[in-house]
Amino acid sequence: GLAESITVRYEVSNGSAIAGEDFVAASGVLEFAPGQTSATFELGILNDELAEGAETISLALDDPQPVRGRWEKAALGTPNMATLTVIDDETVNEPAGSVDTAFNPGAGANDFVNVVALLPDGKFMIGGDFTQVNGLFRDRLARLNADGTLDTTFDLGQGVDESVRAMTIQPDGRAILAGFFTSVNGESRNRIARLNYDGSVDGTFNPGGGADNPVHDVVLQSDGKVVIVGDF
Repeated sequence: GLAESITVRYEVSNGSAIAGEDFVAASGVLEFAPGQTSATFELGILNDELAEGAETISLALDDPQPVRGRWEKAALGTPNMATLTVIDDETVNEPAGSVDTAFNPGAGANDFVNVVALLPDGKFMIGGDFTQVNGLFRDRLARLNADGTLDTTFDLGQGVDESVRAMTIQPDGRAILAGFFTSVNGESRNRIARLNYDGSVDGTFNPGGGADNPVHDVVLQSDGKVVIVGDF
């Protein structure tokens, strides 16, 4: 909890929605009193009569500061970014079950996608056998924005060396992967690993030698424990 009041800077920026066309650009400072866990600000949406489908706006929080200066610094938890989805109120006259043209992953993945997981901020994680997503190197793991475009802020570097078959997302946005792999971004992880929201390997999650054969599914229990199923 908070021992004293802090301020946090917020800023909204373009996703697929464009400032000045779809929304009013905004930035400012939010103040949190001791014990306060949420705060609000208003974001102006610019309505038009175009049938554009759902569009996204990016929100970022940074620069936490103690109000009275008693602390040298304060820290933000993760994730400190979110994607806001603006639902279009114009009718596109598409029948139920038709392809959602507002979700456009471009060229998509160049090989099988085995698992899709929804993140708390509305983005998607995908894992599989691919090595590219929309023409960019993403070795078996990638993150997509809510509109299907590749989230270029998430880059796992060397990626995953073998197939990702299962994934579960924790409430804090960290992702637990399972599959055939033995290495994640150059670090030894035998068939199970956890990633932080920024894509870095979570060193606090240490499965030791891991599983000796492929893991086909992973489930997060309500008590935080992890259950894996496979050929090990």
